[in-house]
Amino acid sequence: PEPAPRDVVRVLYAGSLLRSRLDLFLRTAERLTEAGKMRLIVIGDGKDLGRYASTYEGHGIRFLGYVSRDTLLANLEAADICYSDVWHGIGTPYKVLEYMAAGRAVVSHDTISLRETITDGVDGVLCPQDEHSLSSALSDLLDDEVLRHRLGREARHHILELHEGDRLRGLTD
Repeated sequence: PEPAPRDVVRVLYAGSLLRSRLDLFLRTAERLTEAGKMRLIVIGDGKDLGRYASTYEGHGIRFLGYVSRDTLLANLEAADICYSDVWHGIGTPYKVLEYMAAGRAVVSHDTISLRETITDGVDGVLCPQDEHSLSSALSDLLDDEVLRHRLGREARHHILELHEGDRLRGLTD
């Protein structure tokens, strides 16, 4: 289902909290949550969880740590936007496919491999790995509910068509 309209947009990140992978995203998210534009849920575990939580927890950012599958899916269902970091320039993070299959607007960074999965502005948003570009990409989605829903619908359609018949088929349930 499409997320219900509300005053504050919910953003989800799910994944590893290691090797400072989320520094750029969390700095950017902190400014947007302080401006009242969004609420961020971070799901995942790793050596950076304590540091991130002590620095960013509160003011619209919550760290849930490792959660059950049901809790993860409930947060995915409640999300308006999903963010994926890029920890290397090759390969597509599986979570991007899951976010797309769930019909959520996806924001990630522009890499060769993600360009093969996401068409920028059609079924997701790809931006350079810098604070200004990420802030701009997120702000555009935060400010435009119609765009978020369109990108989510197109992402779901694209990923299910692309992977019809393989193991992603079960995600429709």
